Amino acid sequence: RSDLLAGRATTEQARFDYERAKRNWEAKILSEAEYQKTKSAYDTAQANLSAIQQRLEESGANLAASRDSLSKTTVSAPIAGVITYLPVKEGEVTVIGTMNNPGTQLLTVSDMSEVEAVMMVDETSVPEVKVGQKANLNIDAYPNRPFEGIVTEVGSSPIAKNDPDLLSLTTGSEAINFKVKIRVVNPPETIRPGFSVTADILTGRKEGATAIPIQAPVVRDVPKKDGKPVTSAAGRPQTEEGVYLVKNQKLAFEKVETGLAGELMIEVKKGPKVGAEIVTGPFKVLRQVKEGDKVIVEKEGAKKGRTPTAA
Repeated sequence: RSDLLAGRATTEQARFDYERAKRNWEAKILSEAEYQKTKSAYDTAQANLSAIQQRLEESGANLAASRDSLSKTTVSAPIAGVITYLPVKEGEVTVIGTMNNPGTQLLTVSDMSEVEAVMMVDETSVPEVKVGQKANLNIDAYPNRPFEGIVTEVGSSPIAKNDPDLLSLTTGSEAINFKVKIRVVNPPETIRPGFSVTADILTGRKEGATAIPIQAPVVRDVPKKDGKPVTSAAGRPQTEEGVYLVKNQKLAFEKVETGLAGELMIEVKKGPKVGAEIVTGPFKVLRQVKEGDKVIVEKEGAKKGRTPTAA
């Protein structure tokens, strides 16, 4: 800035000299050579002042760039929270990210006052899950201590194999699952990311509903008509869902329309009446038996109840 002040003073003096020389030259008391010399000195002073101003602007731009680089050496967290991931150590070289290349991740700061559980929900159950539904969560780190939760997000597409939230669970799994996020109500202060959790989402409630064991329903091909299999418009065999009843010591198939499903029981909207004796068992076994097979009822020791088995 001192050079700028000196340049301005020199230019101002050269201007005074030029204007005085111009008046004397016009009054015929100064030679033209002296006039041109004074004019040249004034032009030179103006050029020097412009160069000084340009150098000052360049210095200001360099200073702004240096301050910007300095500001990037101190990274401020946008939120208050707990450091839950620290992949780098003091002294390691880091890289600033660009448009196409991500920079070095320094750390992860988590706001533990808002905790969400990321769940995998089977494709057959996800249509019943809605945002806002309540859920009961069980965190392995806190045994015998259930937590309440609220569904905040339901995925609209299946979970990808490389999903960062569920990478360890999706590897090697061929099942089609959807991601569902549940916000934990009043999470404990000691909770940490990565804890294992299971959840029961309350998709509905019905008092006095007729229910059967969840192992009882079976899906079978619709029986042939006139010796020909019953197919859909797409040419695939049609199926029907139902249960096997025990009638006169033989299996009888009855179609059912199911509703809400719990952990052990499933609602029956249409199907067998209350008190009917039905067959339960592994799905593969129920797929192998046929209507009309003879049933032998075996007693399980002193245990009450009977277990029908096809013969």
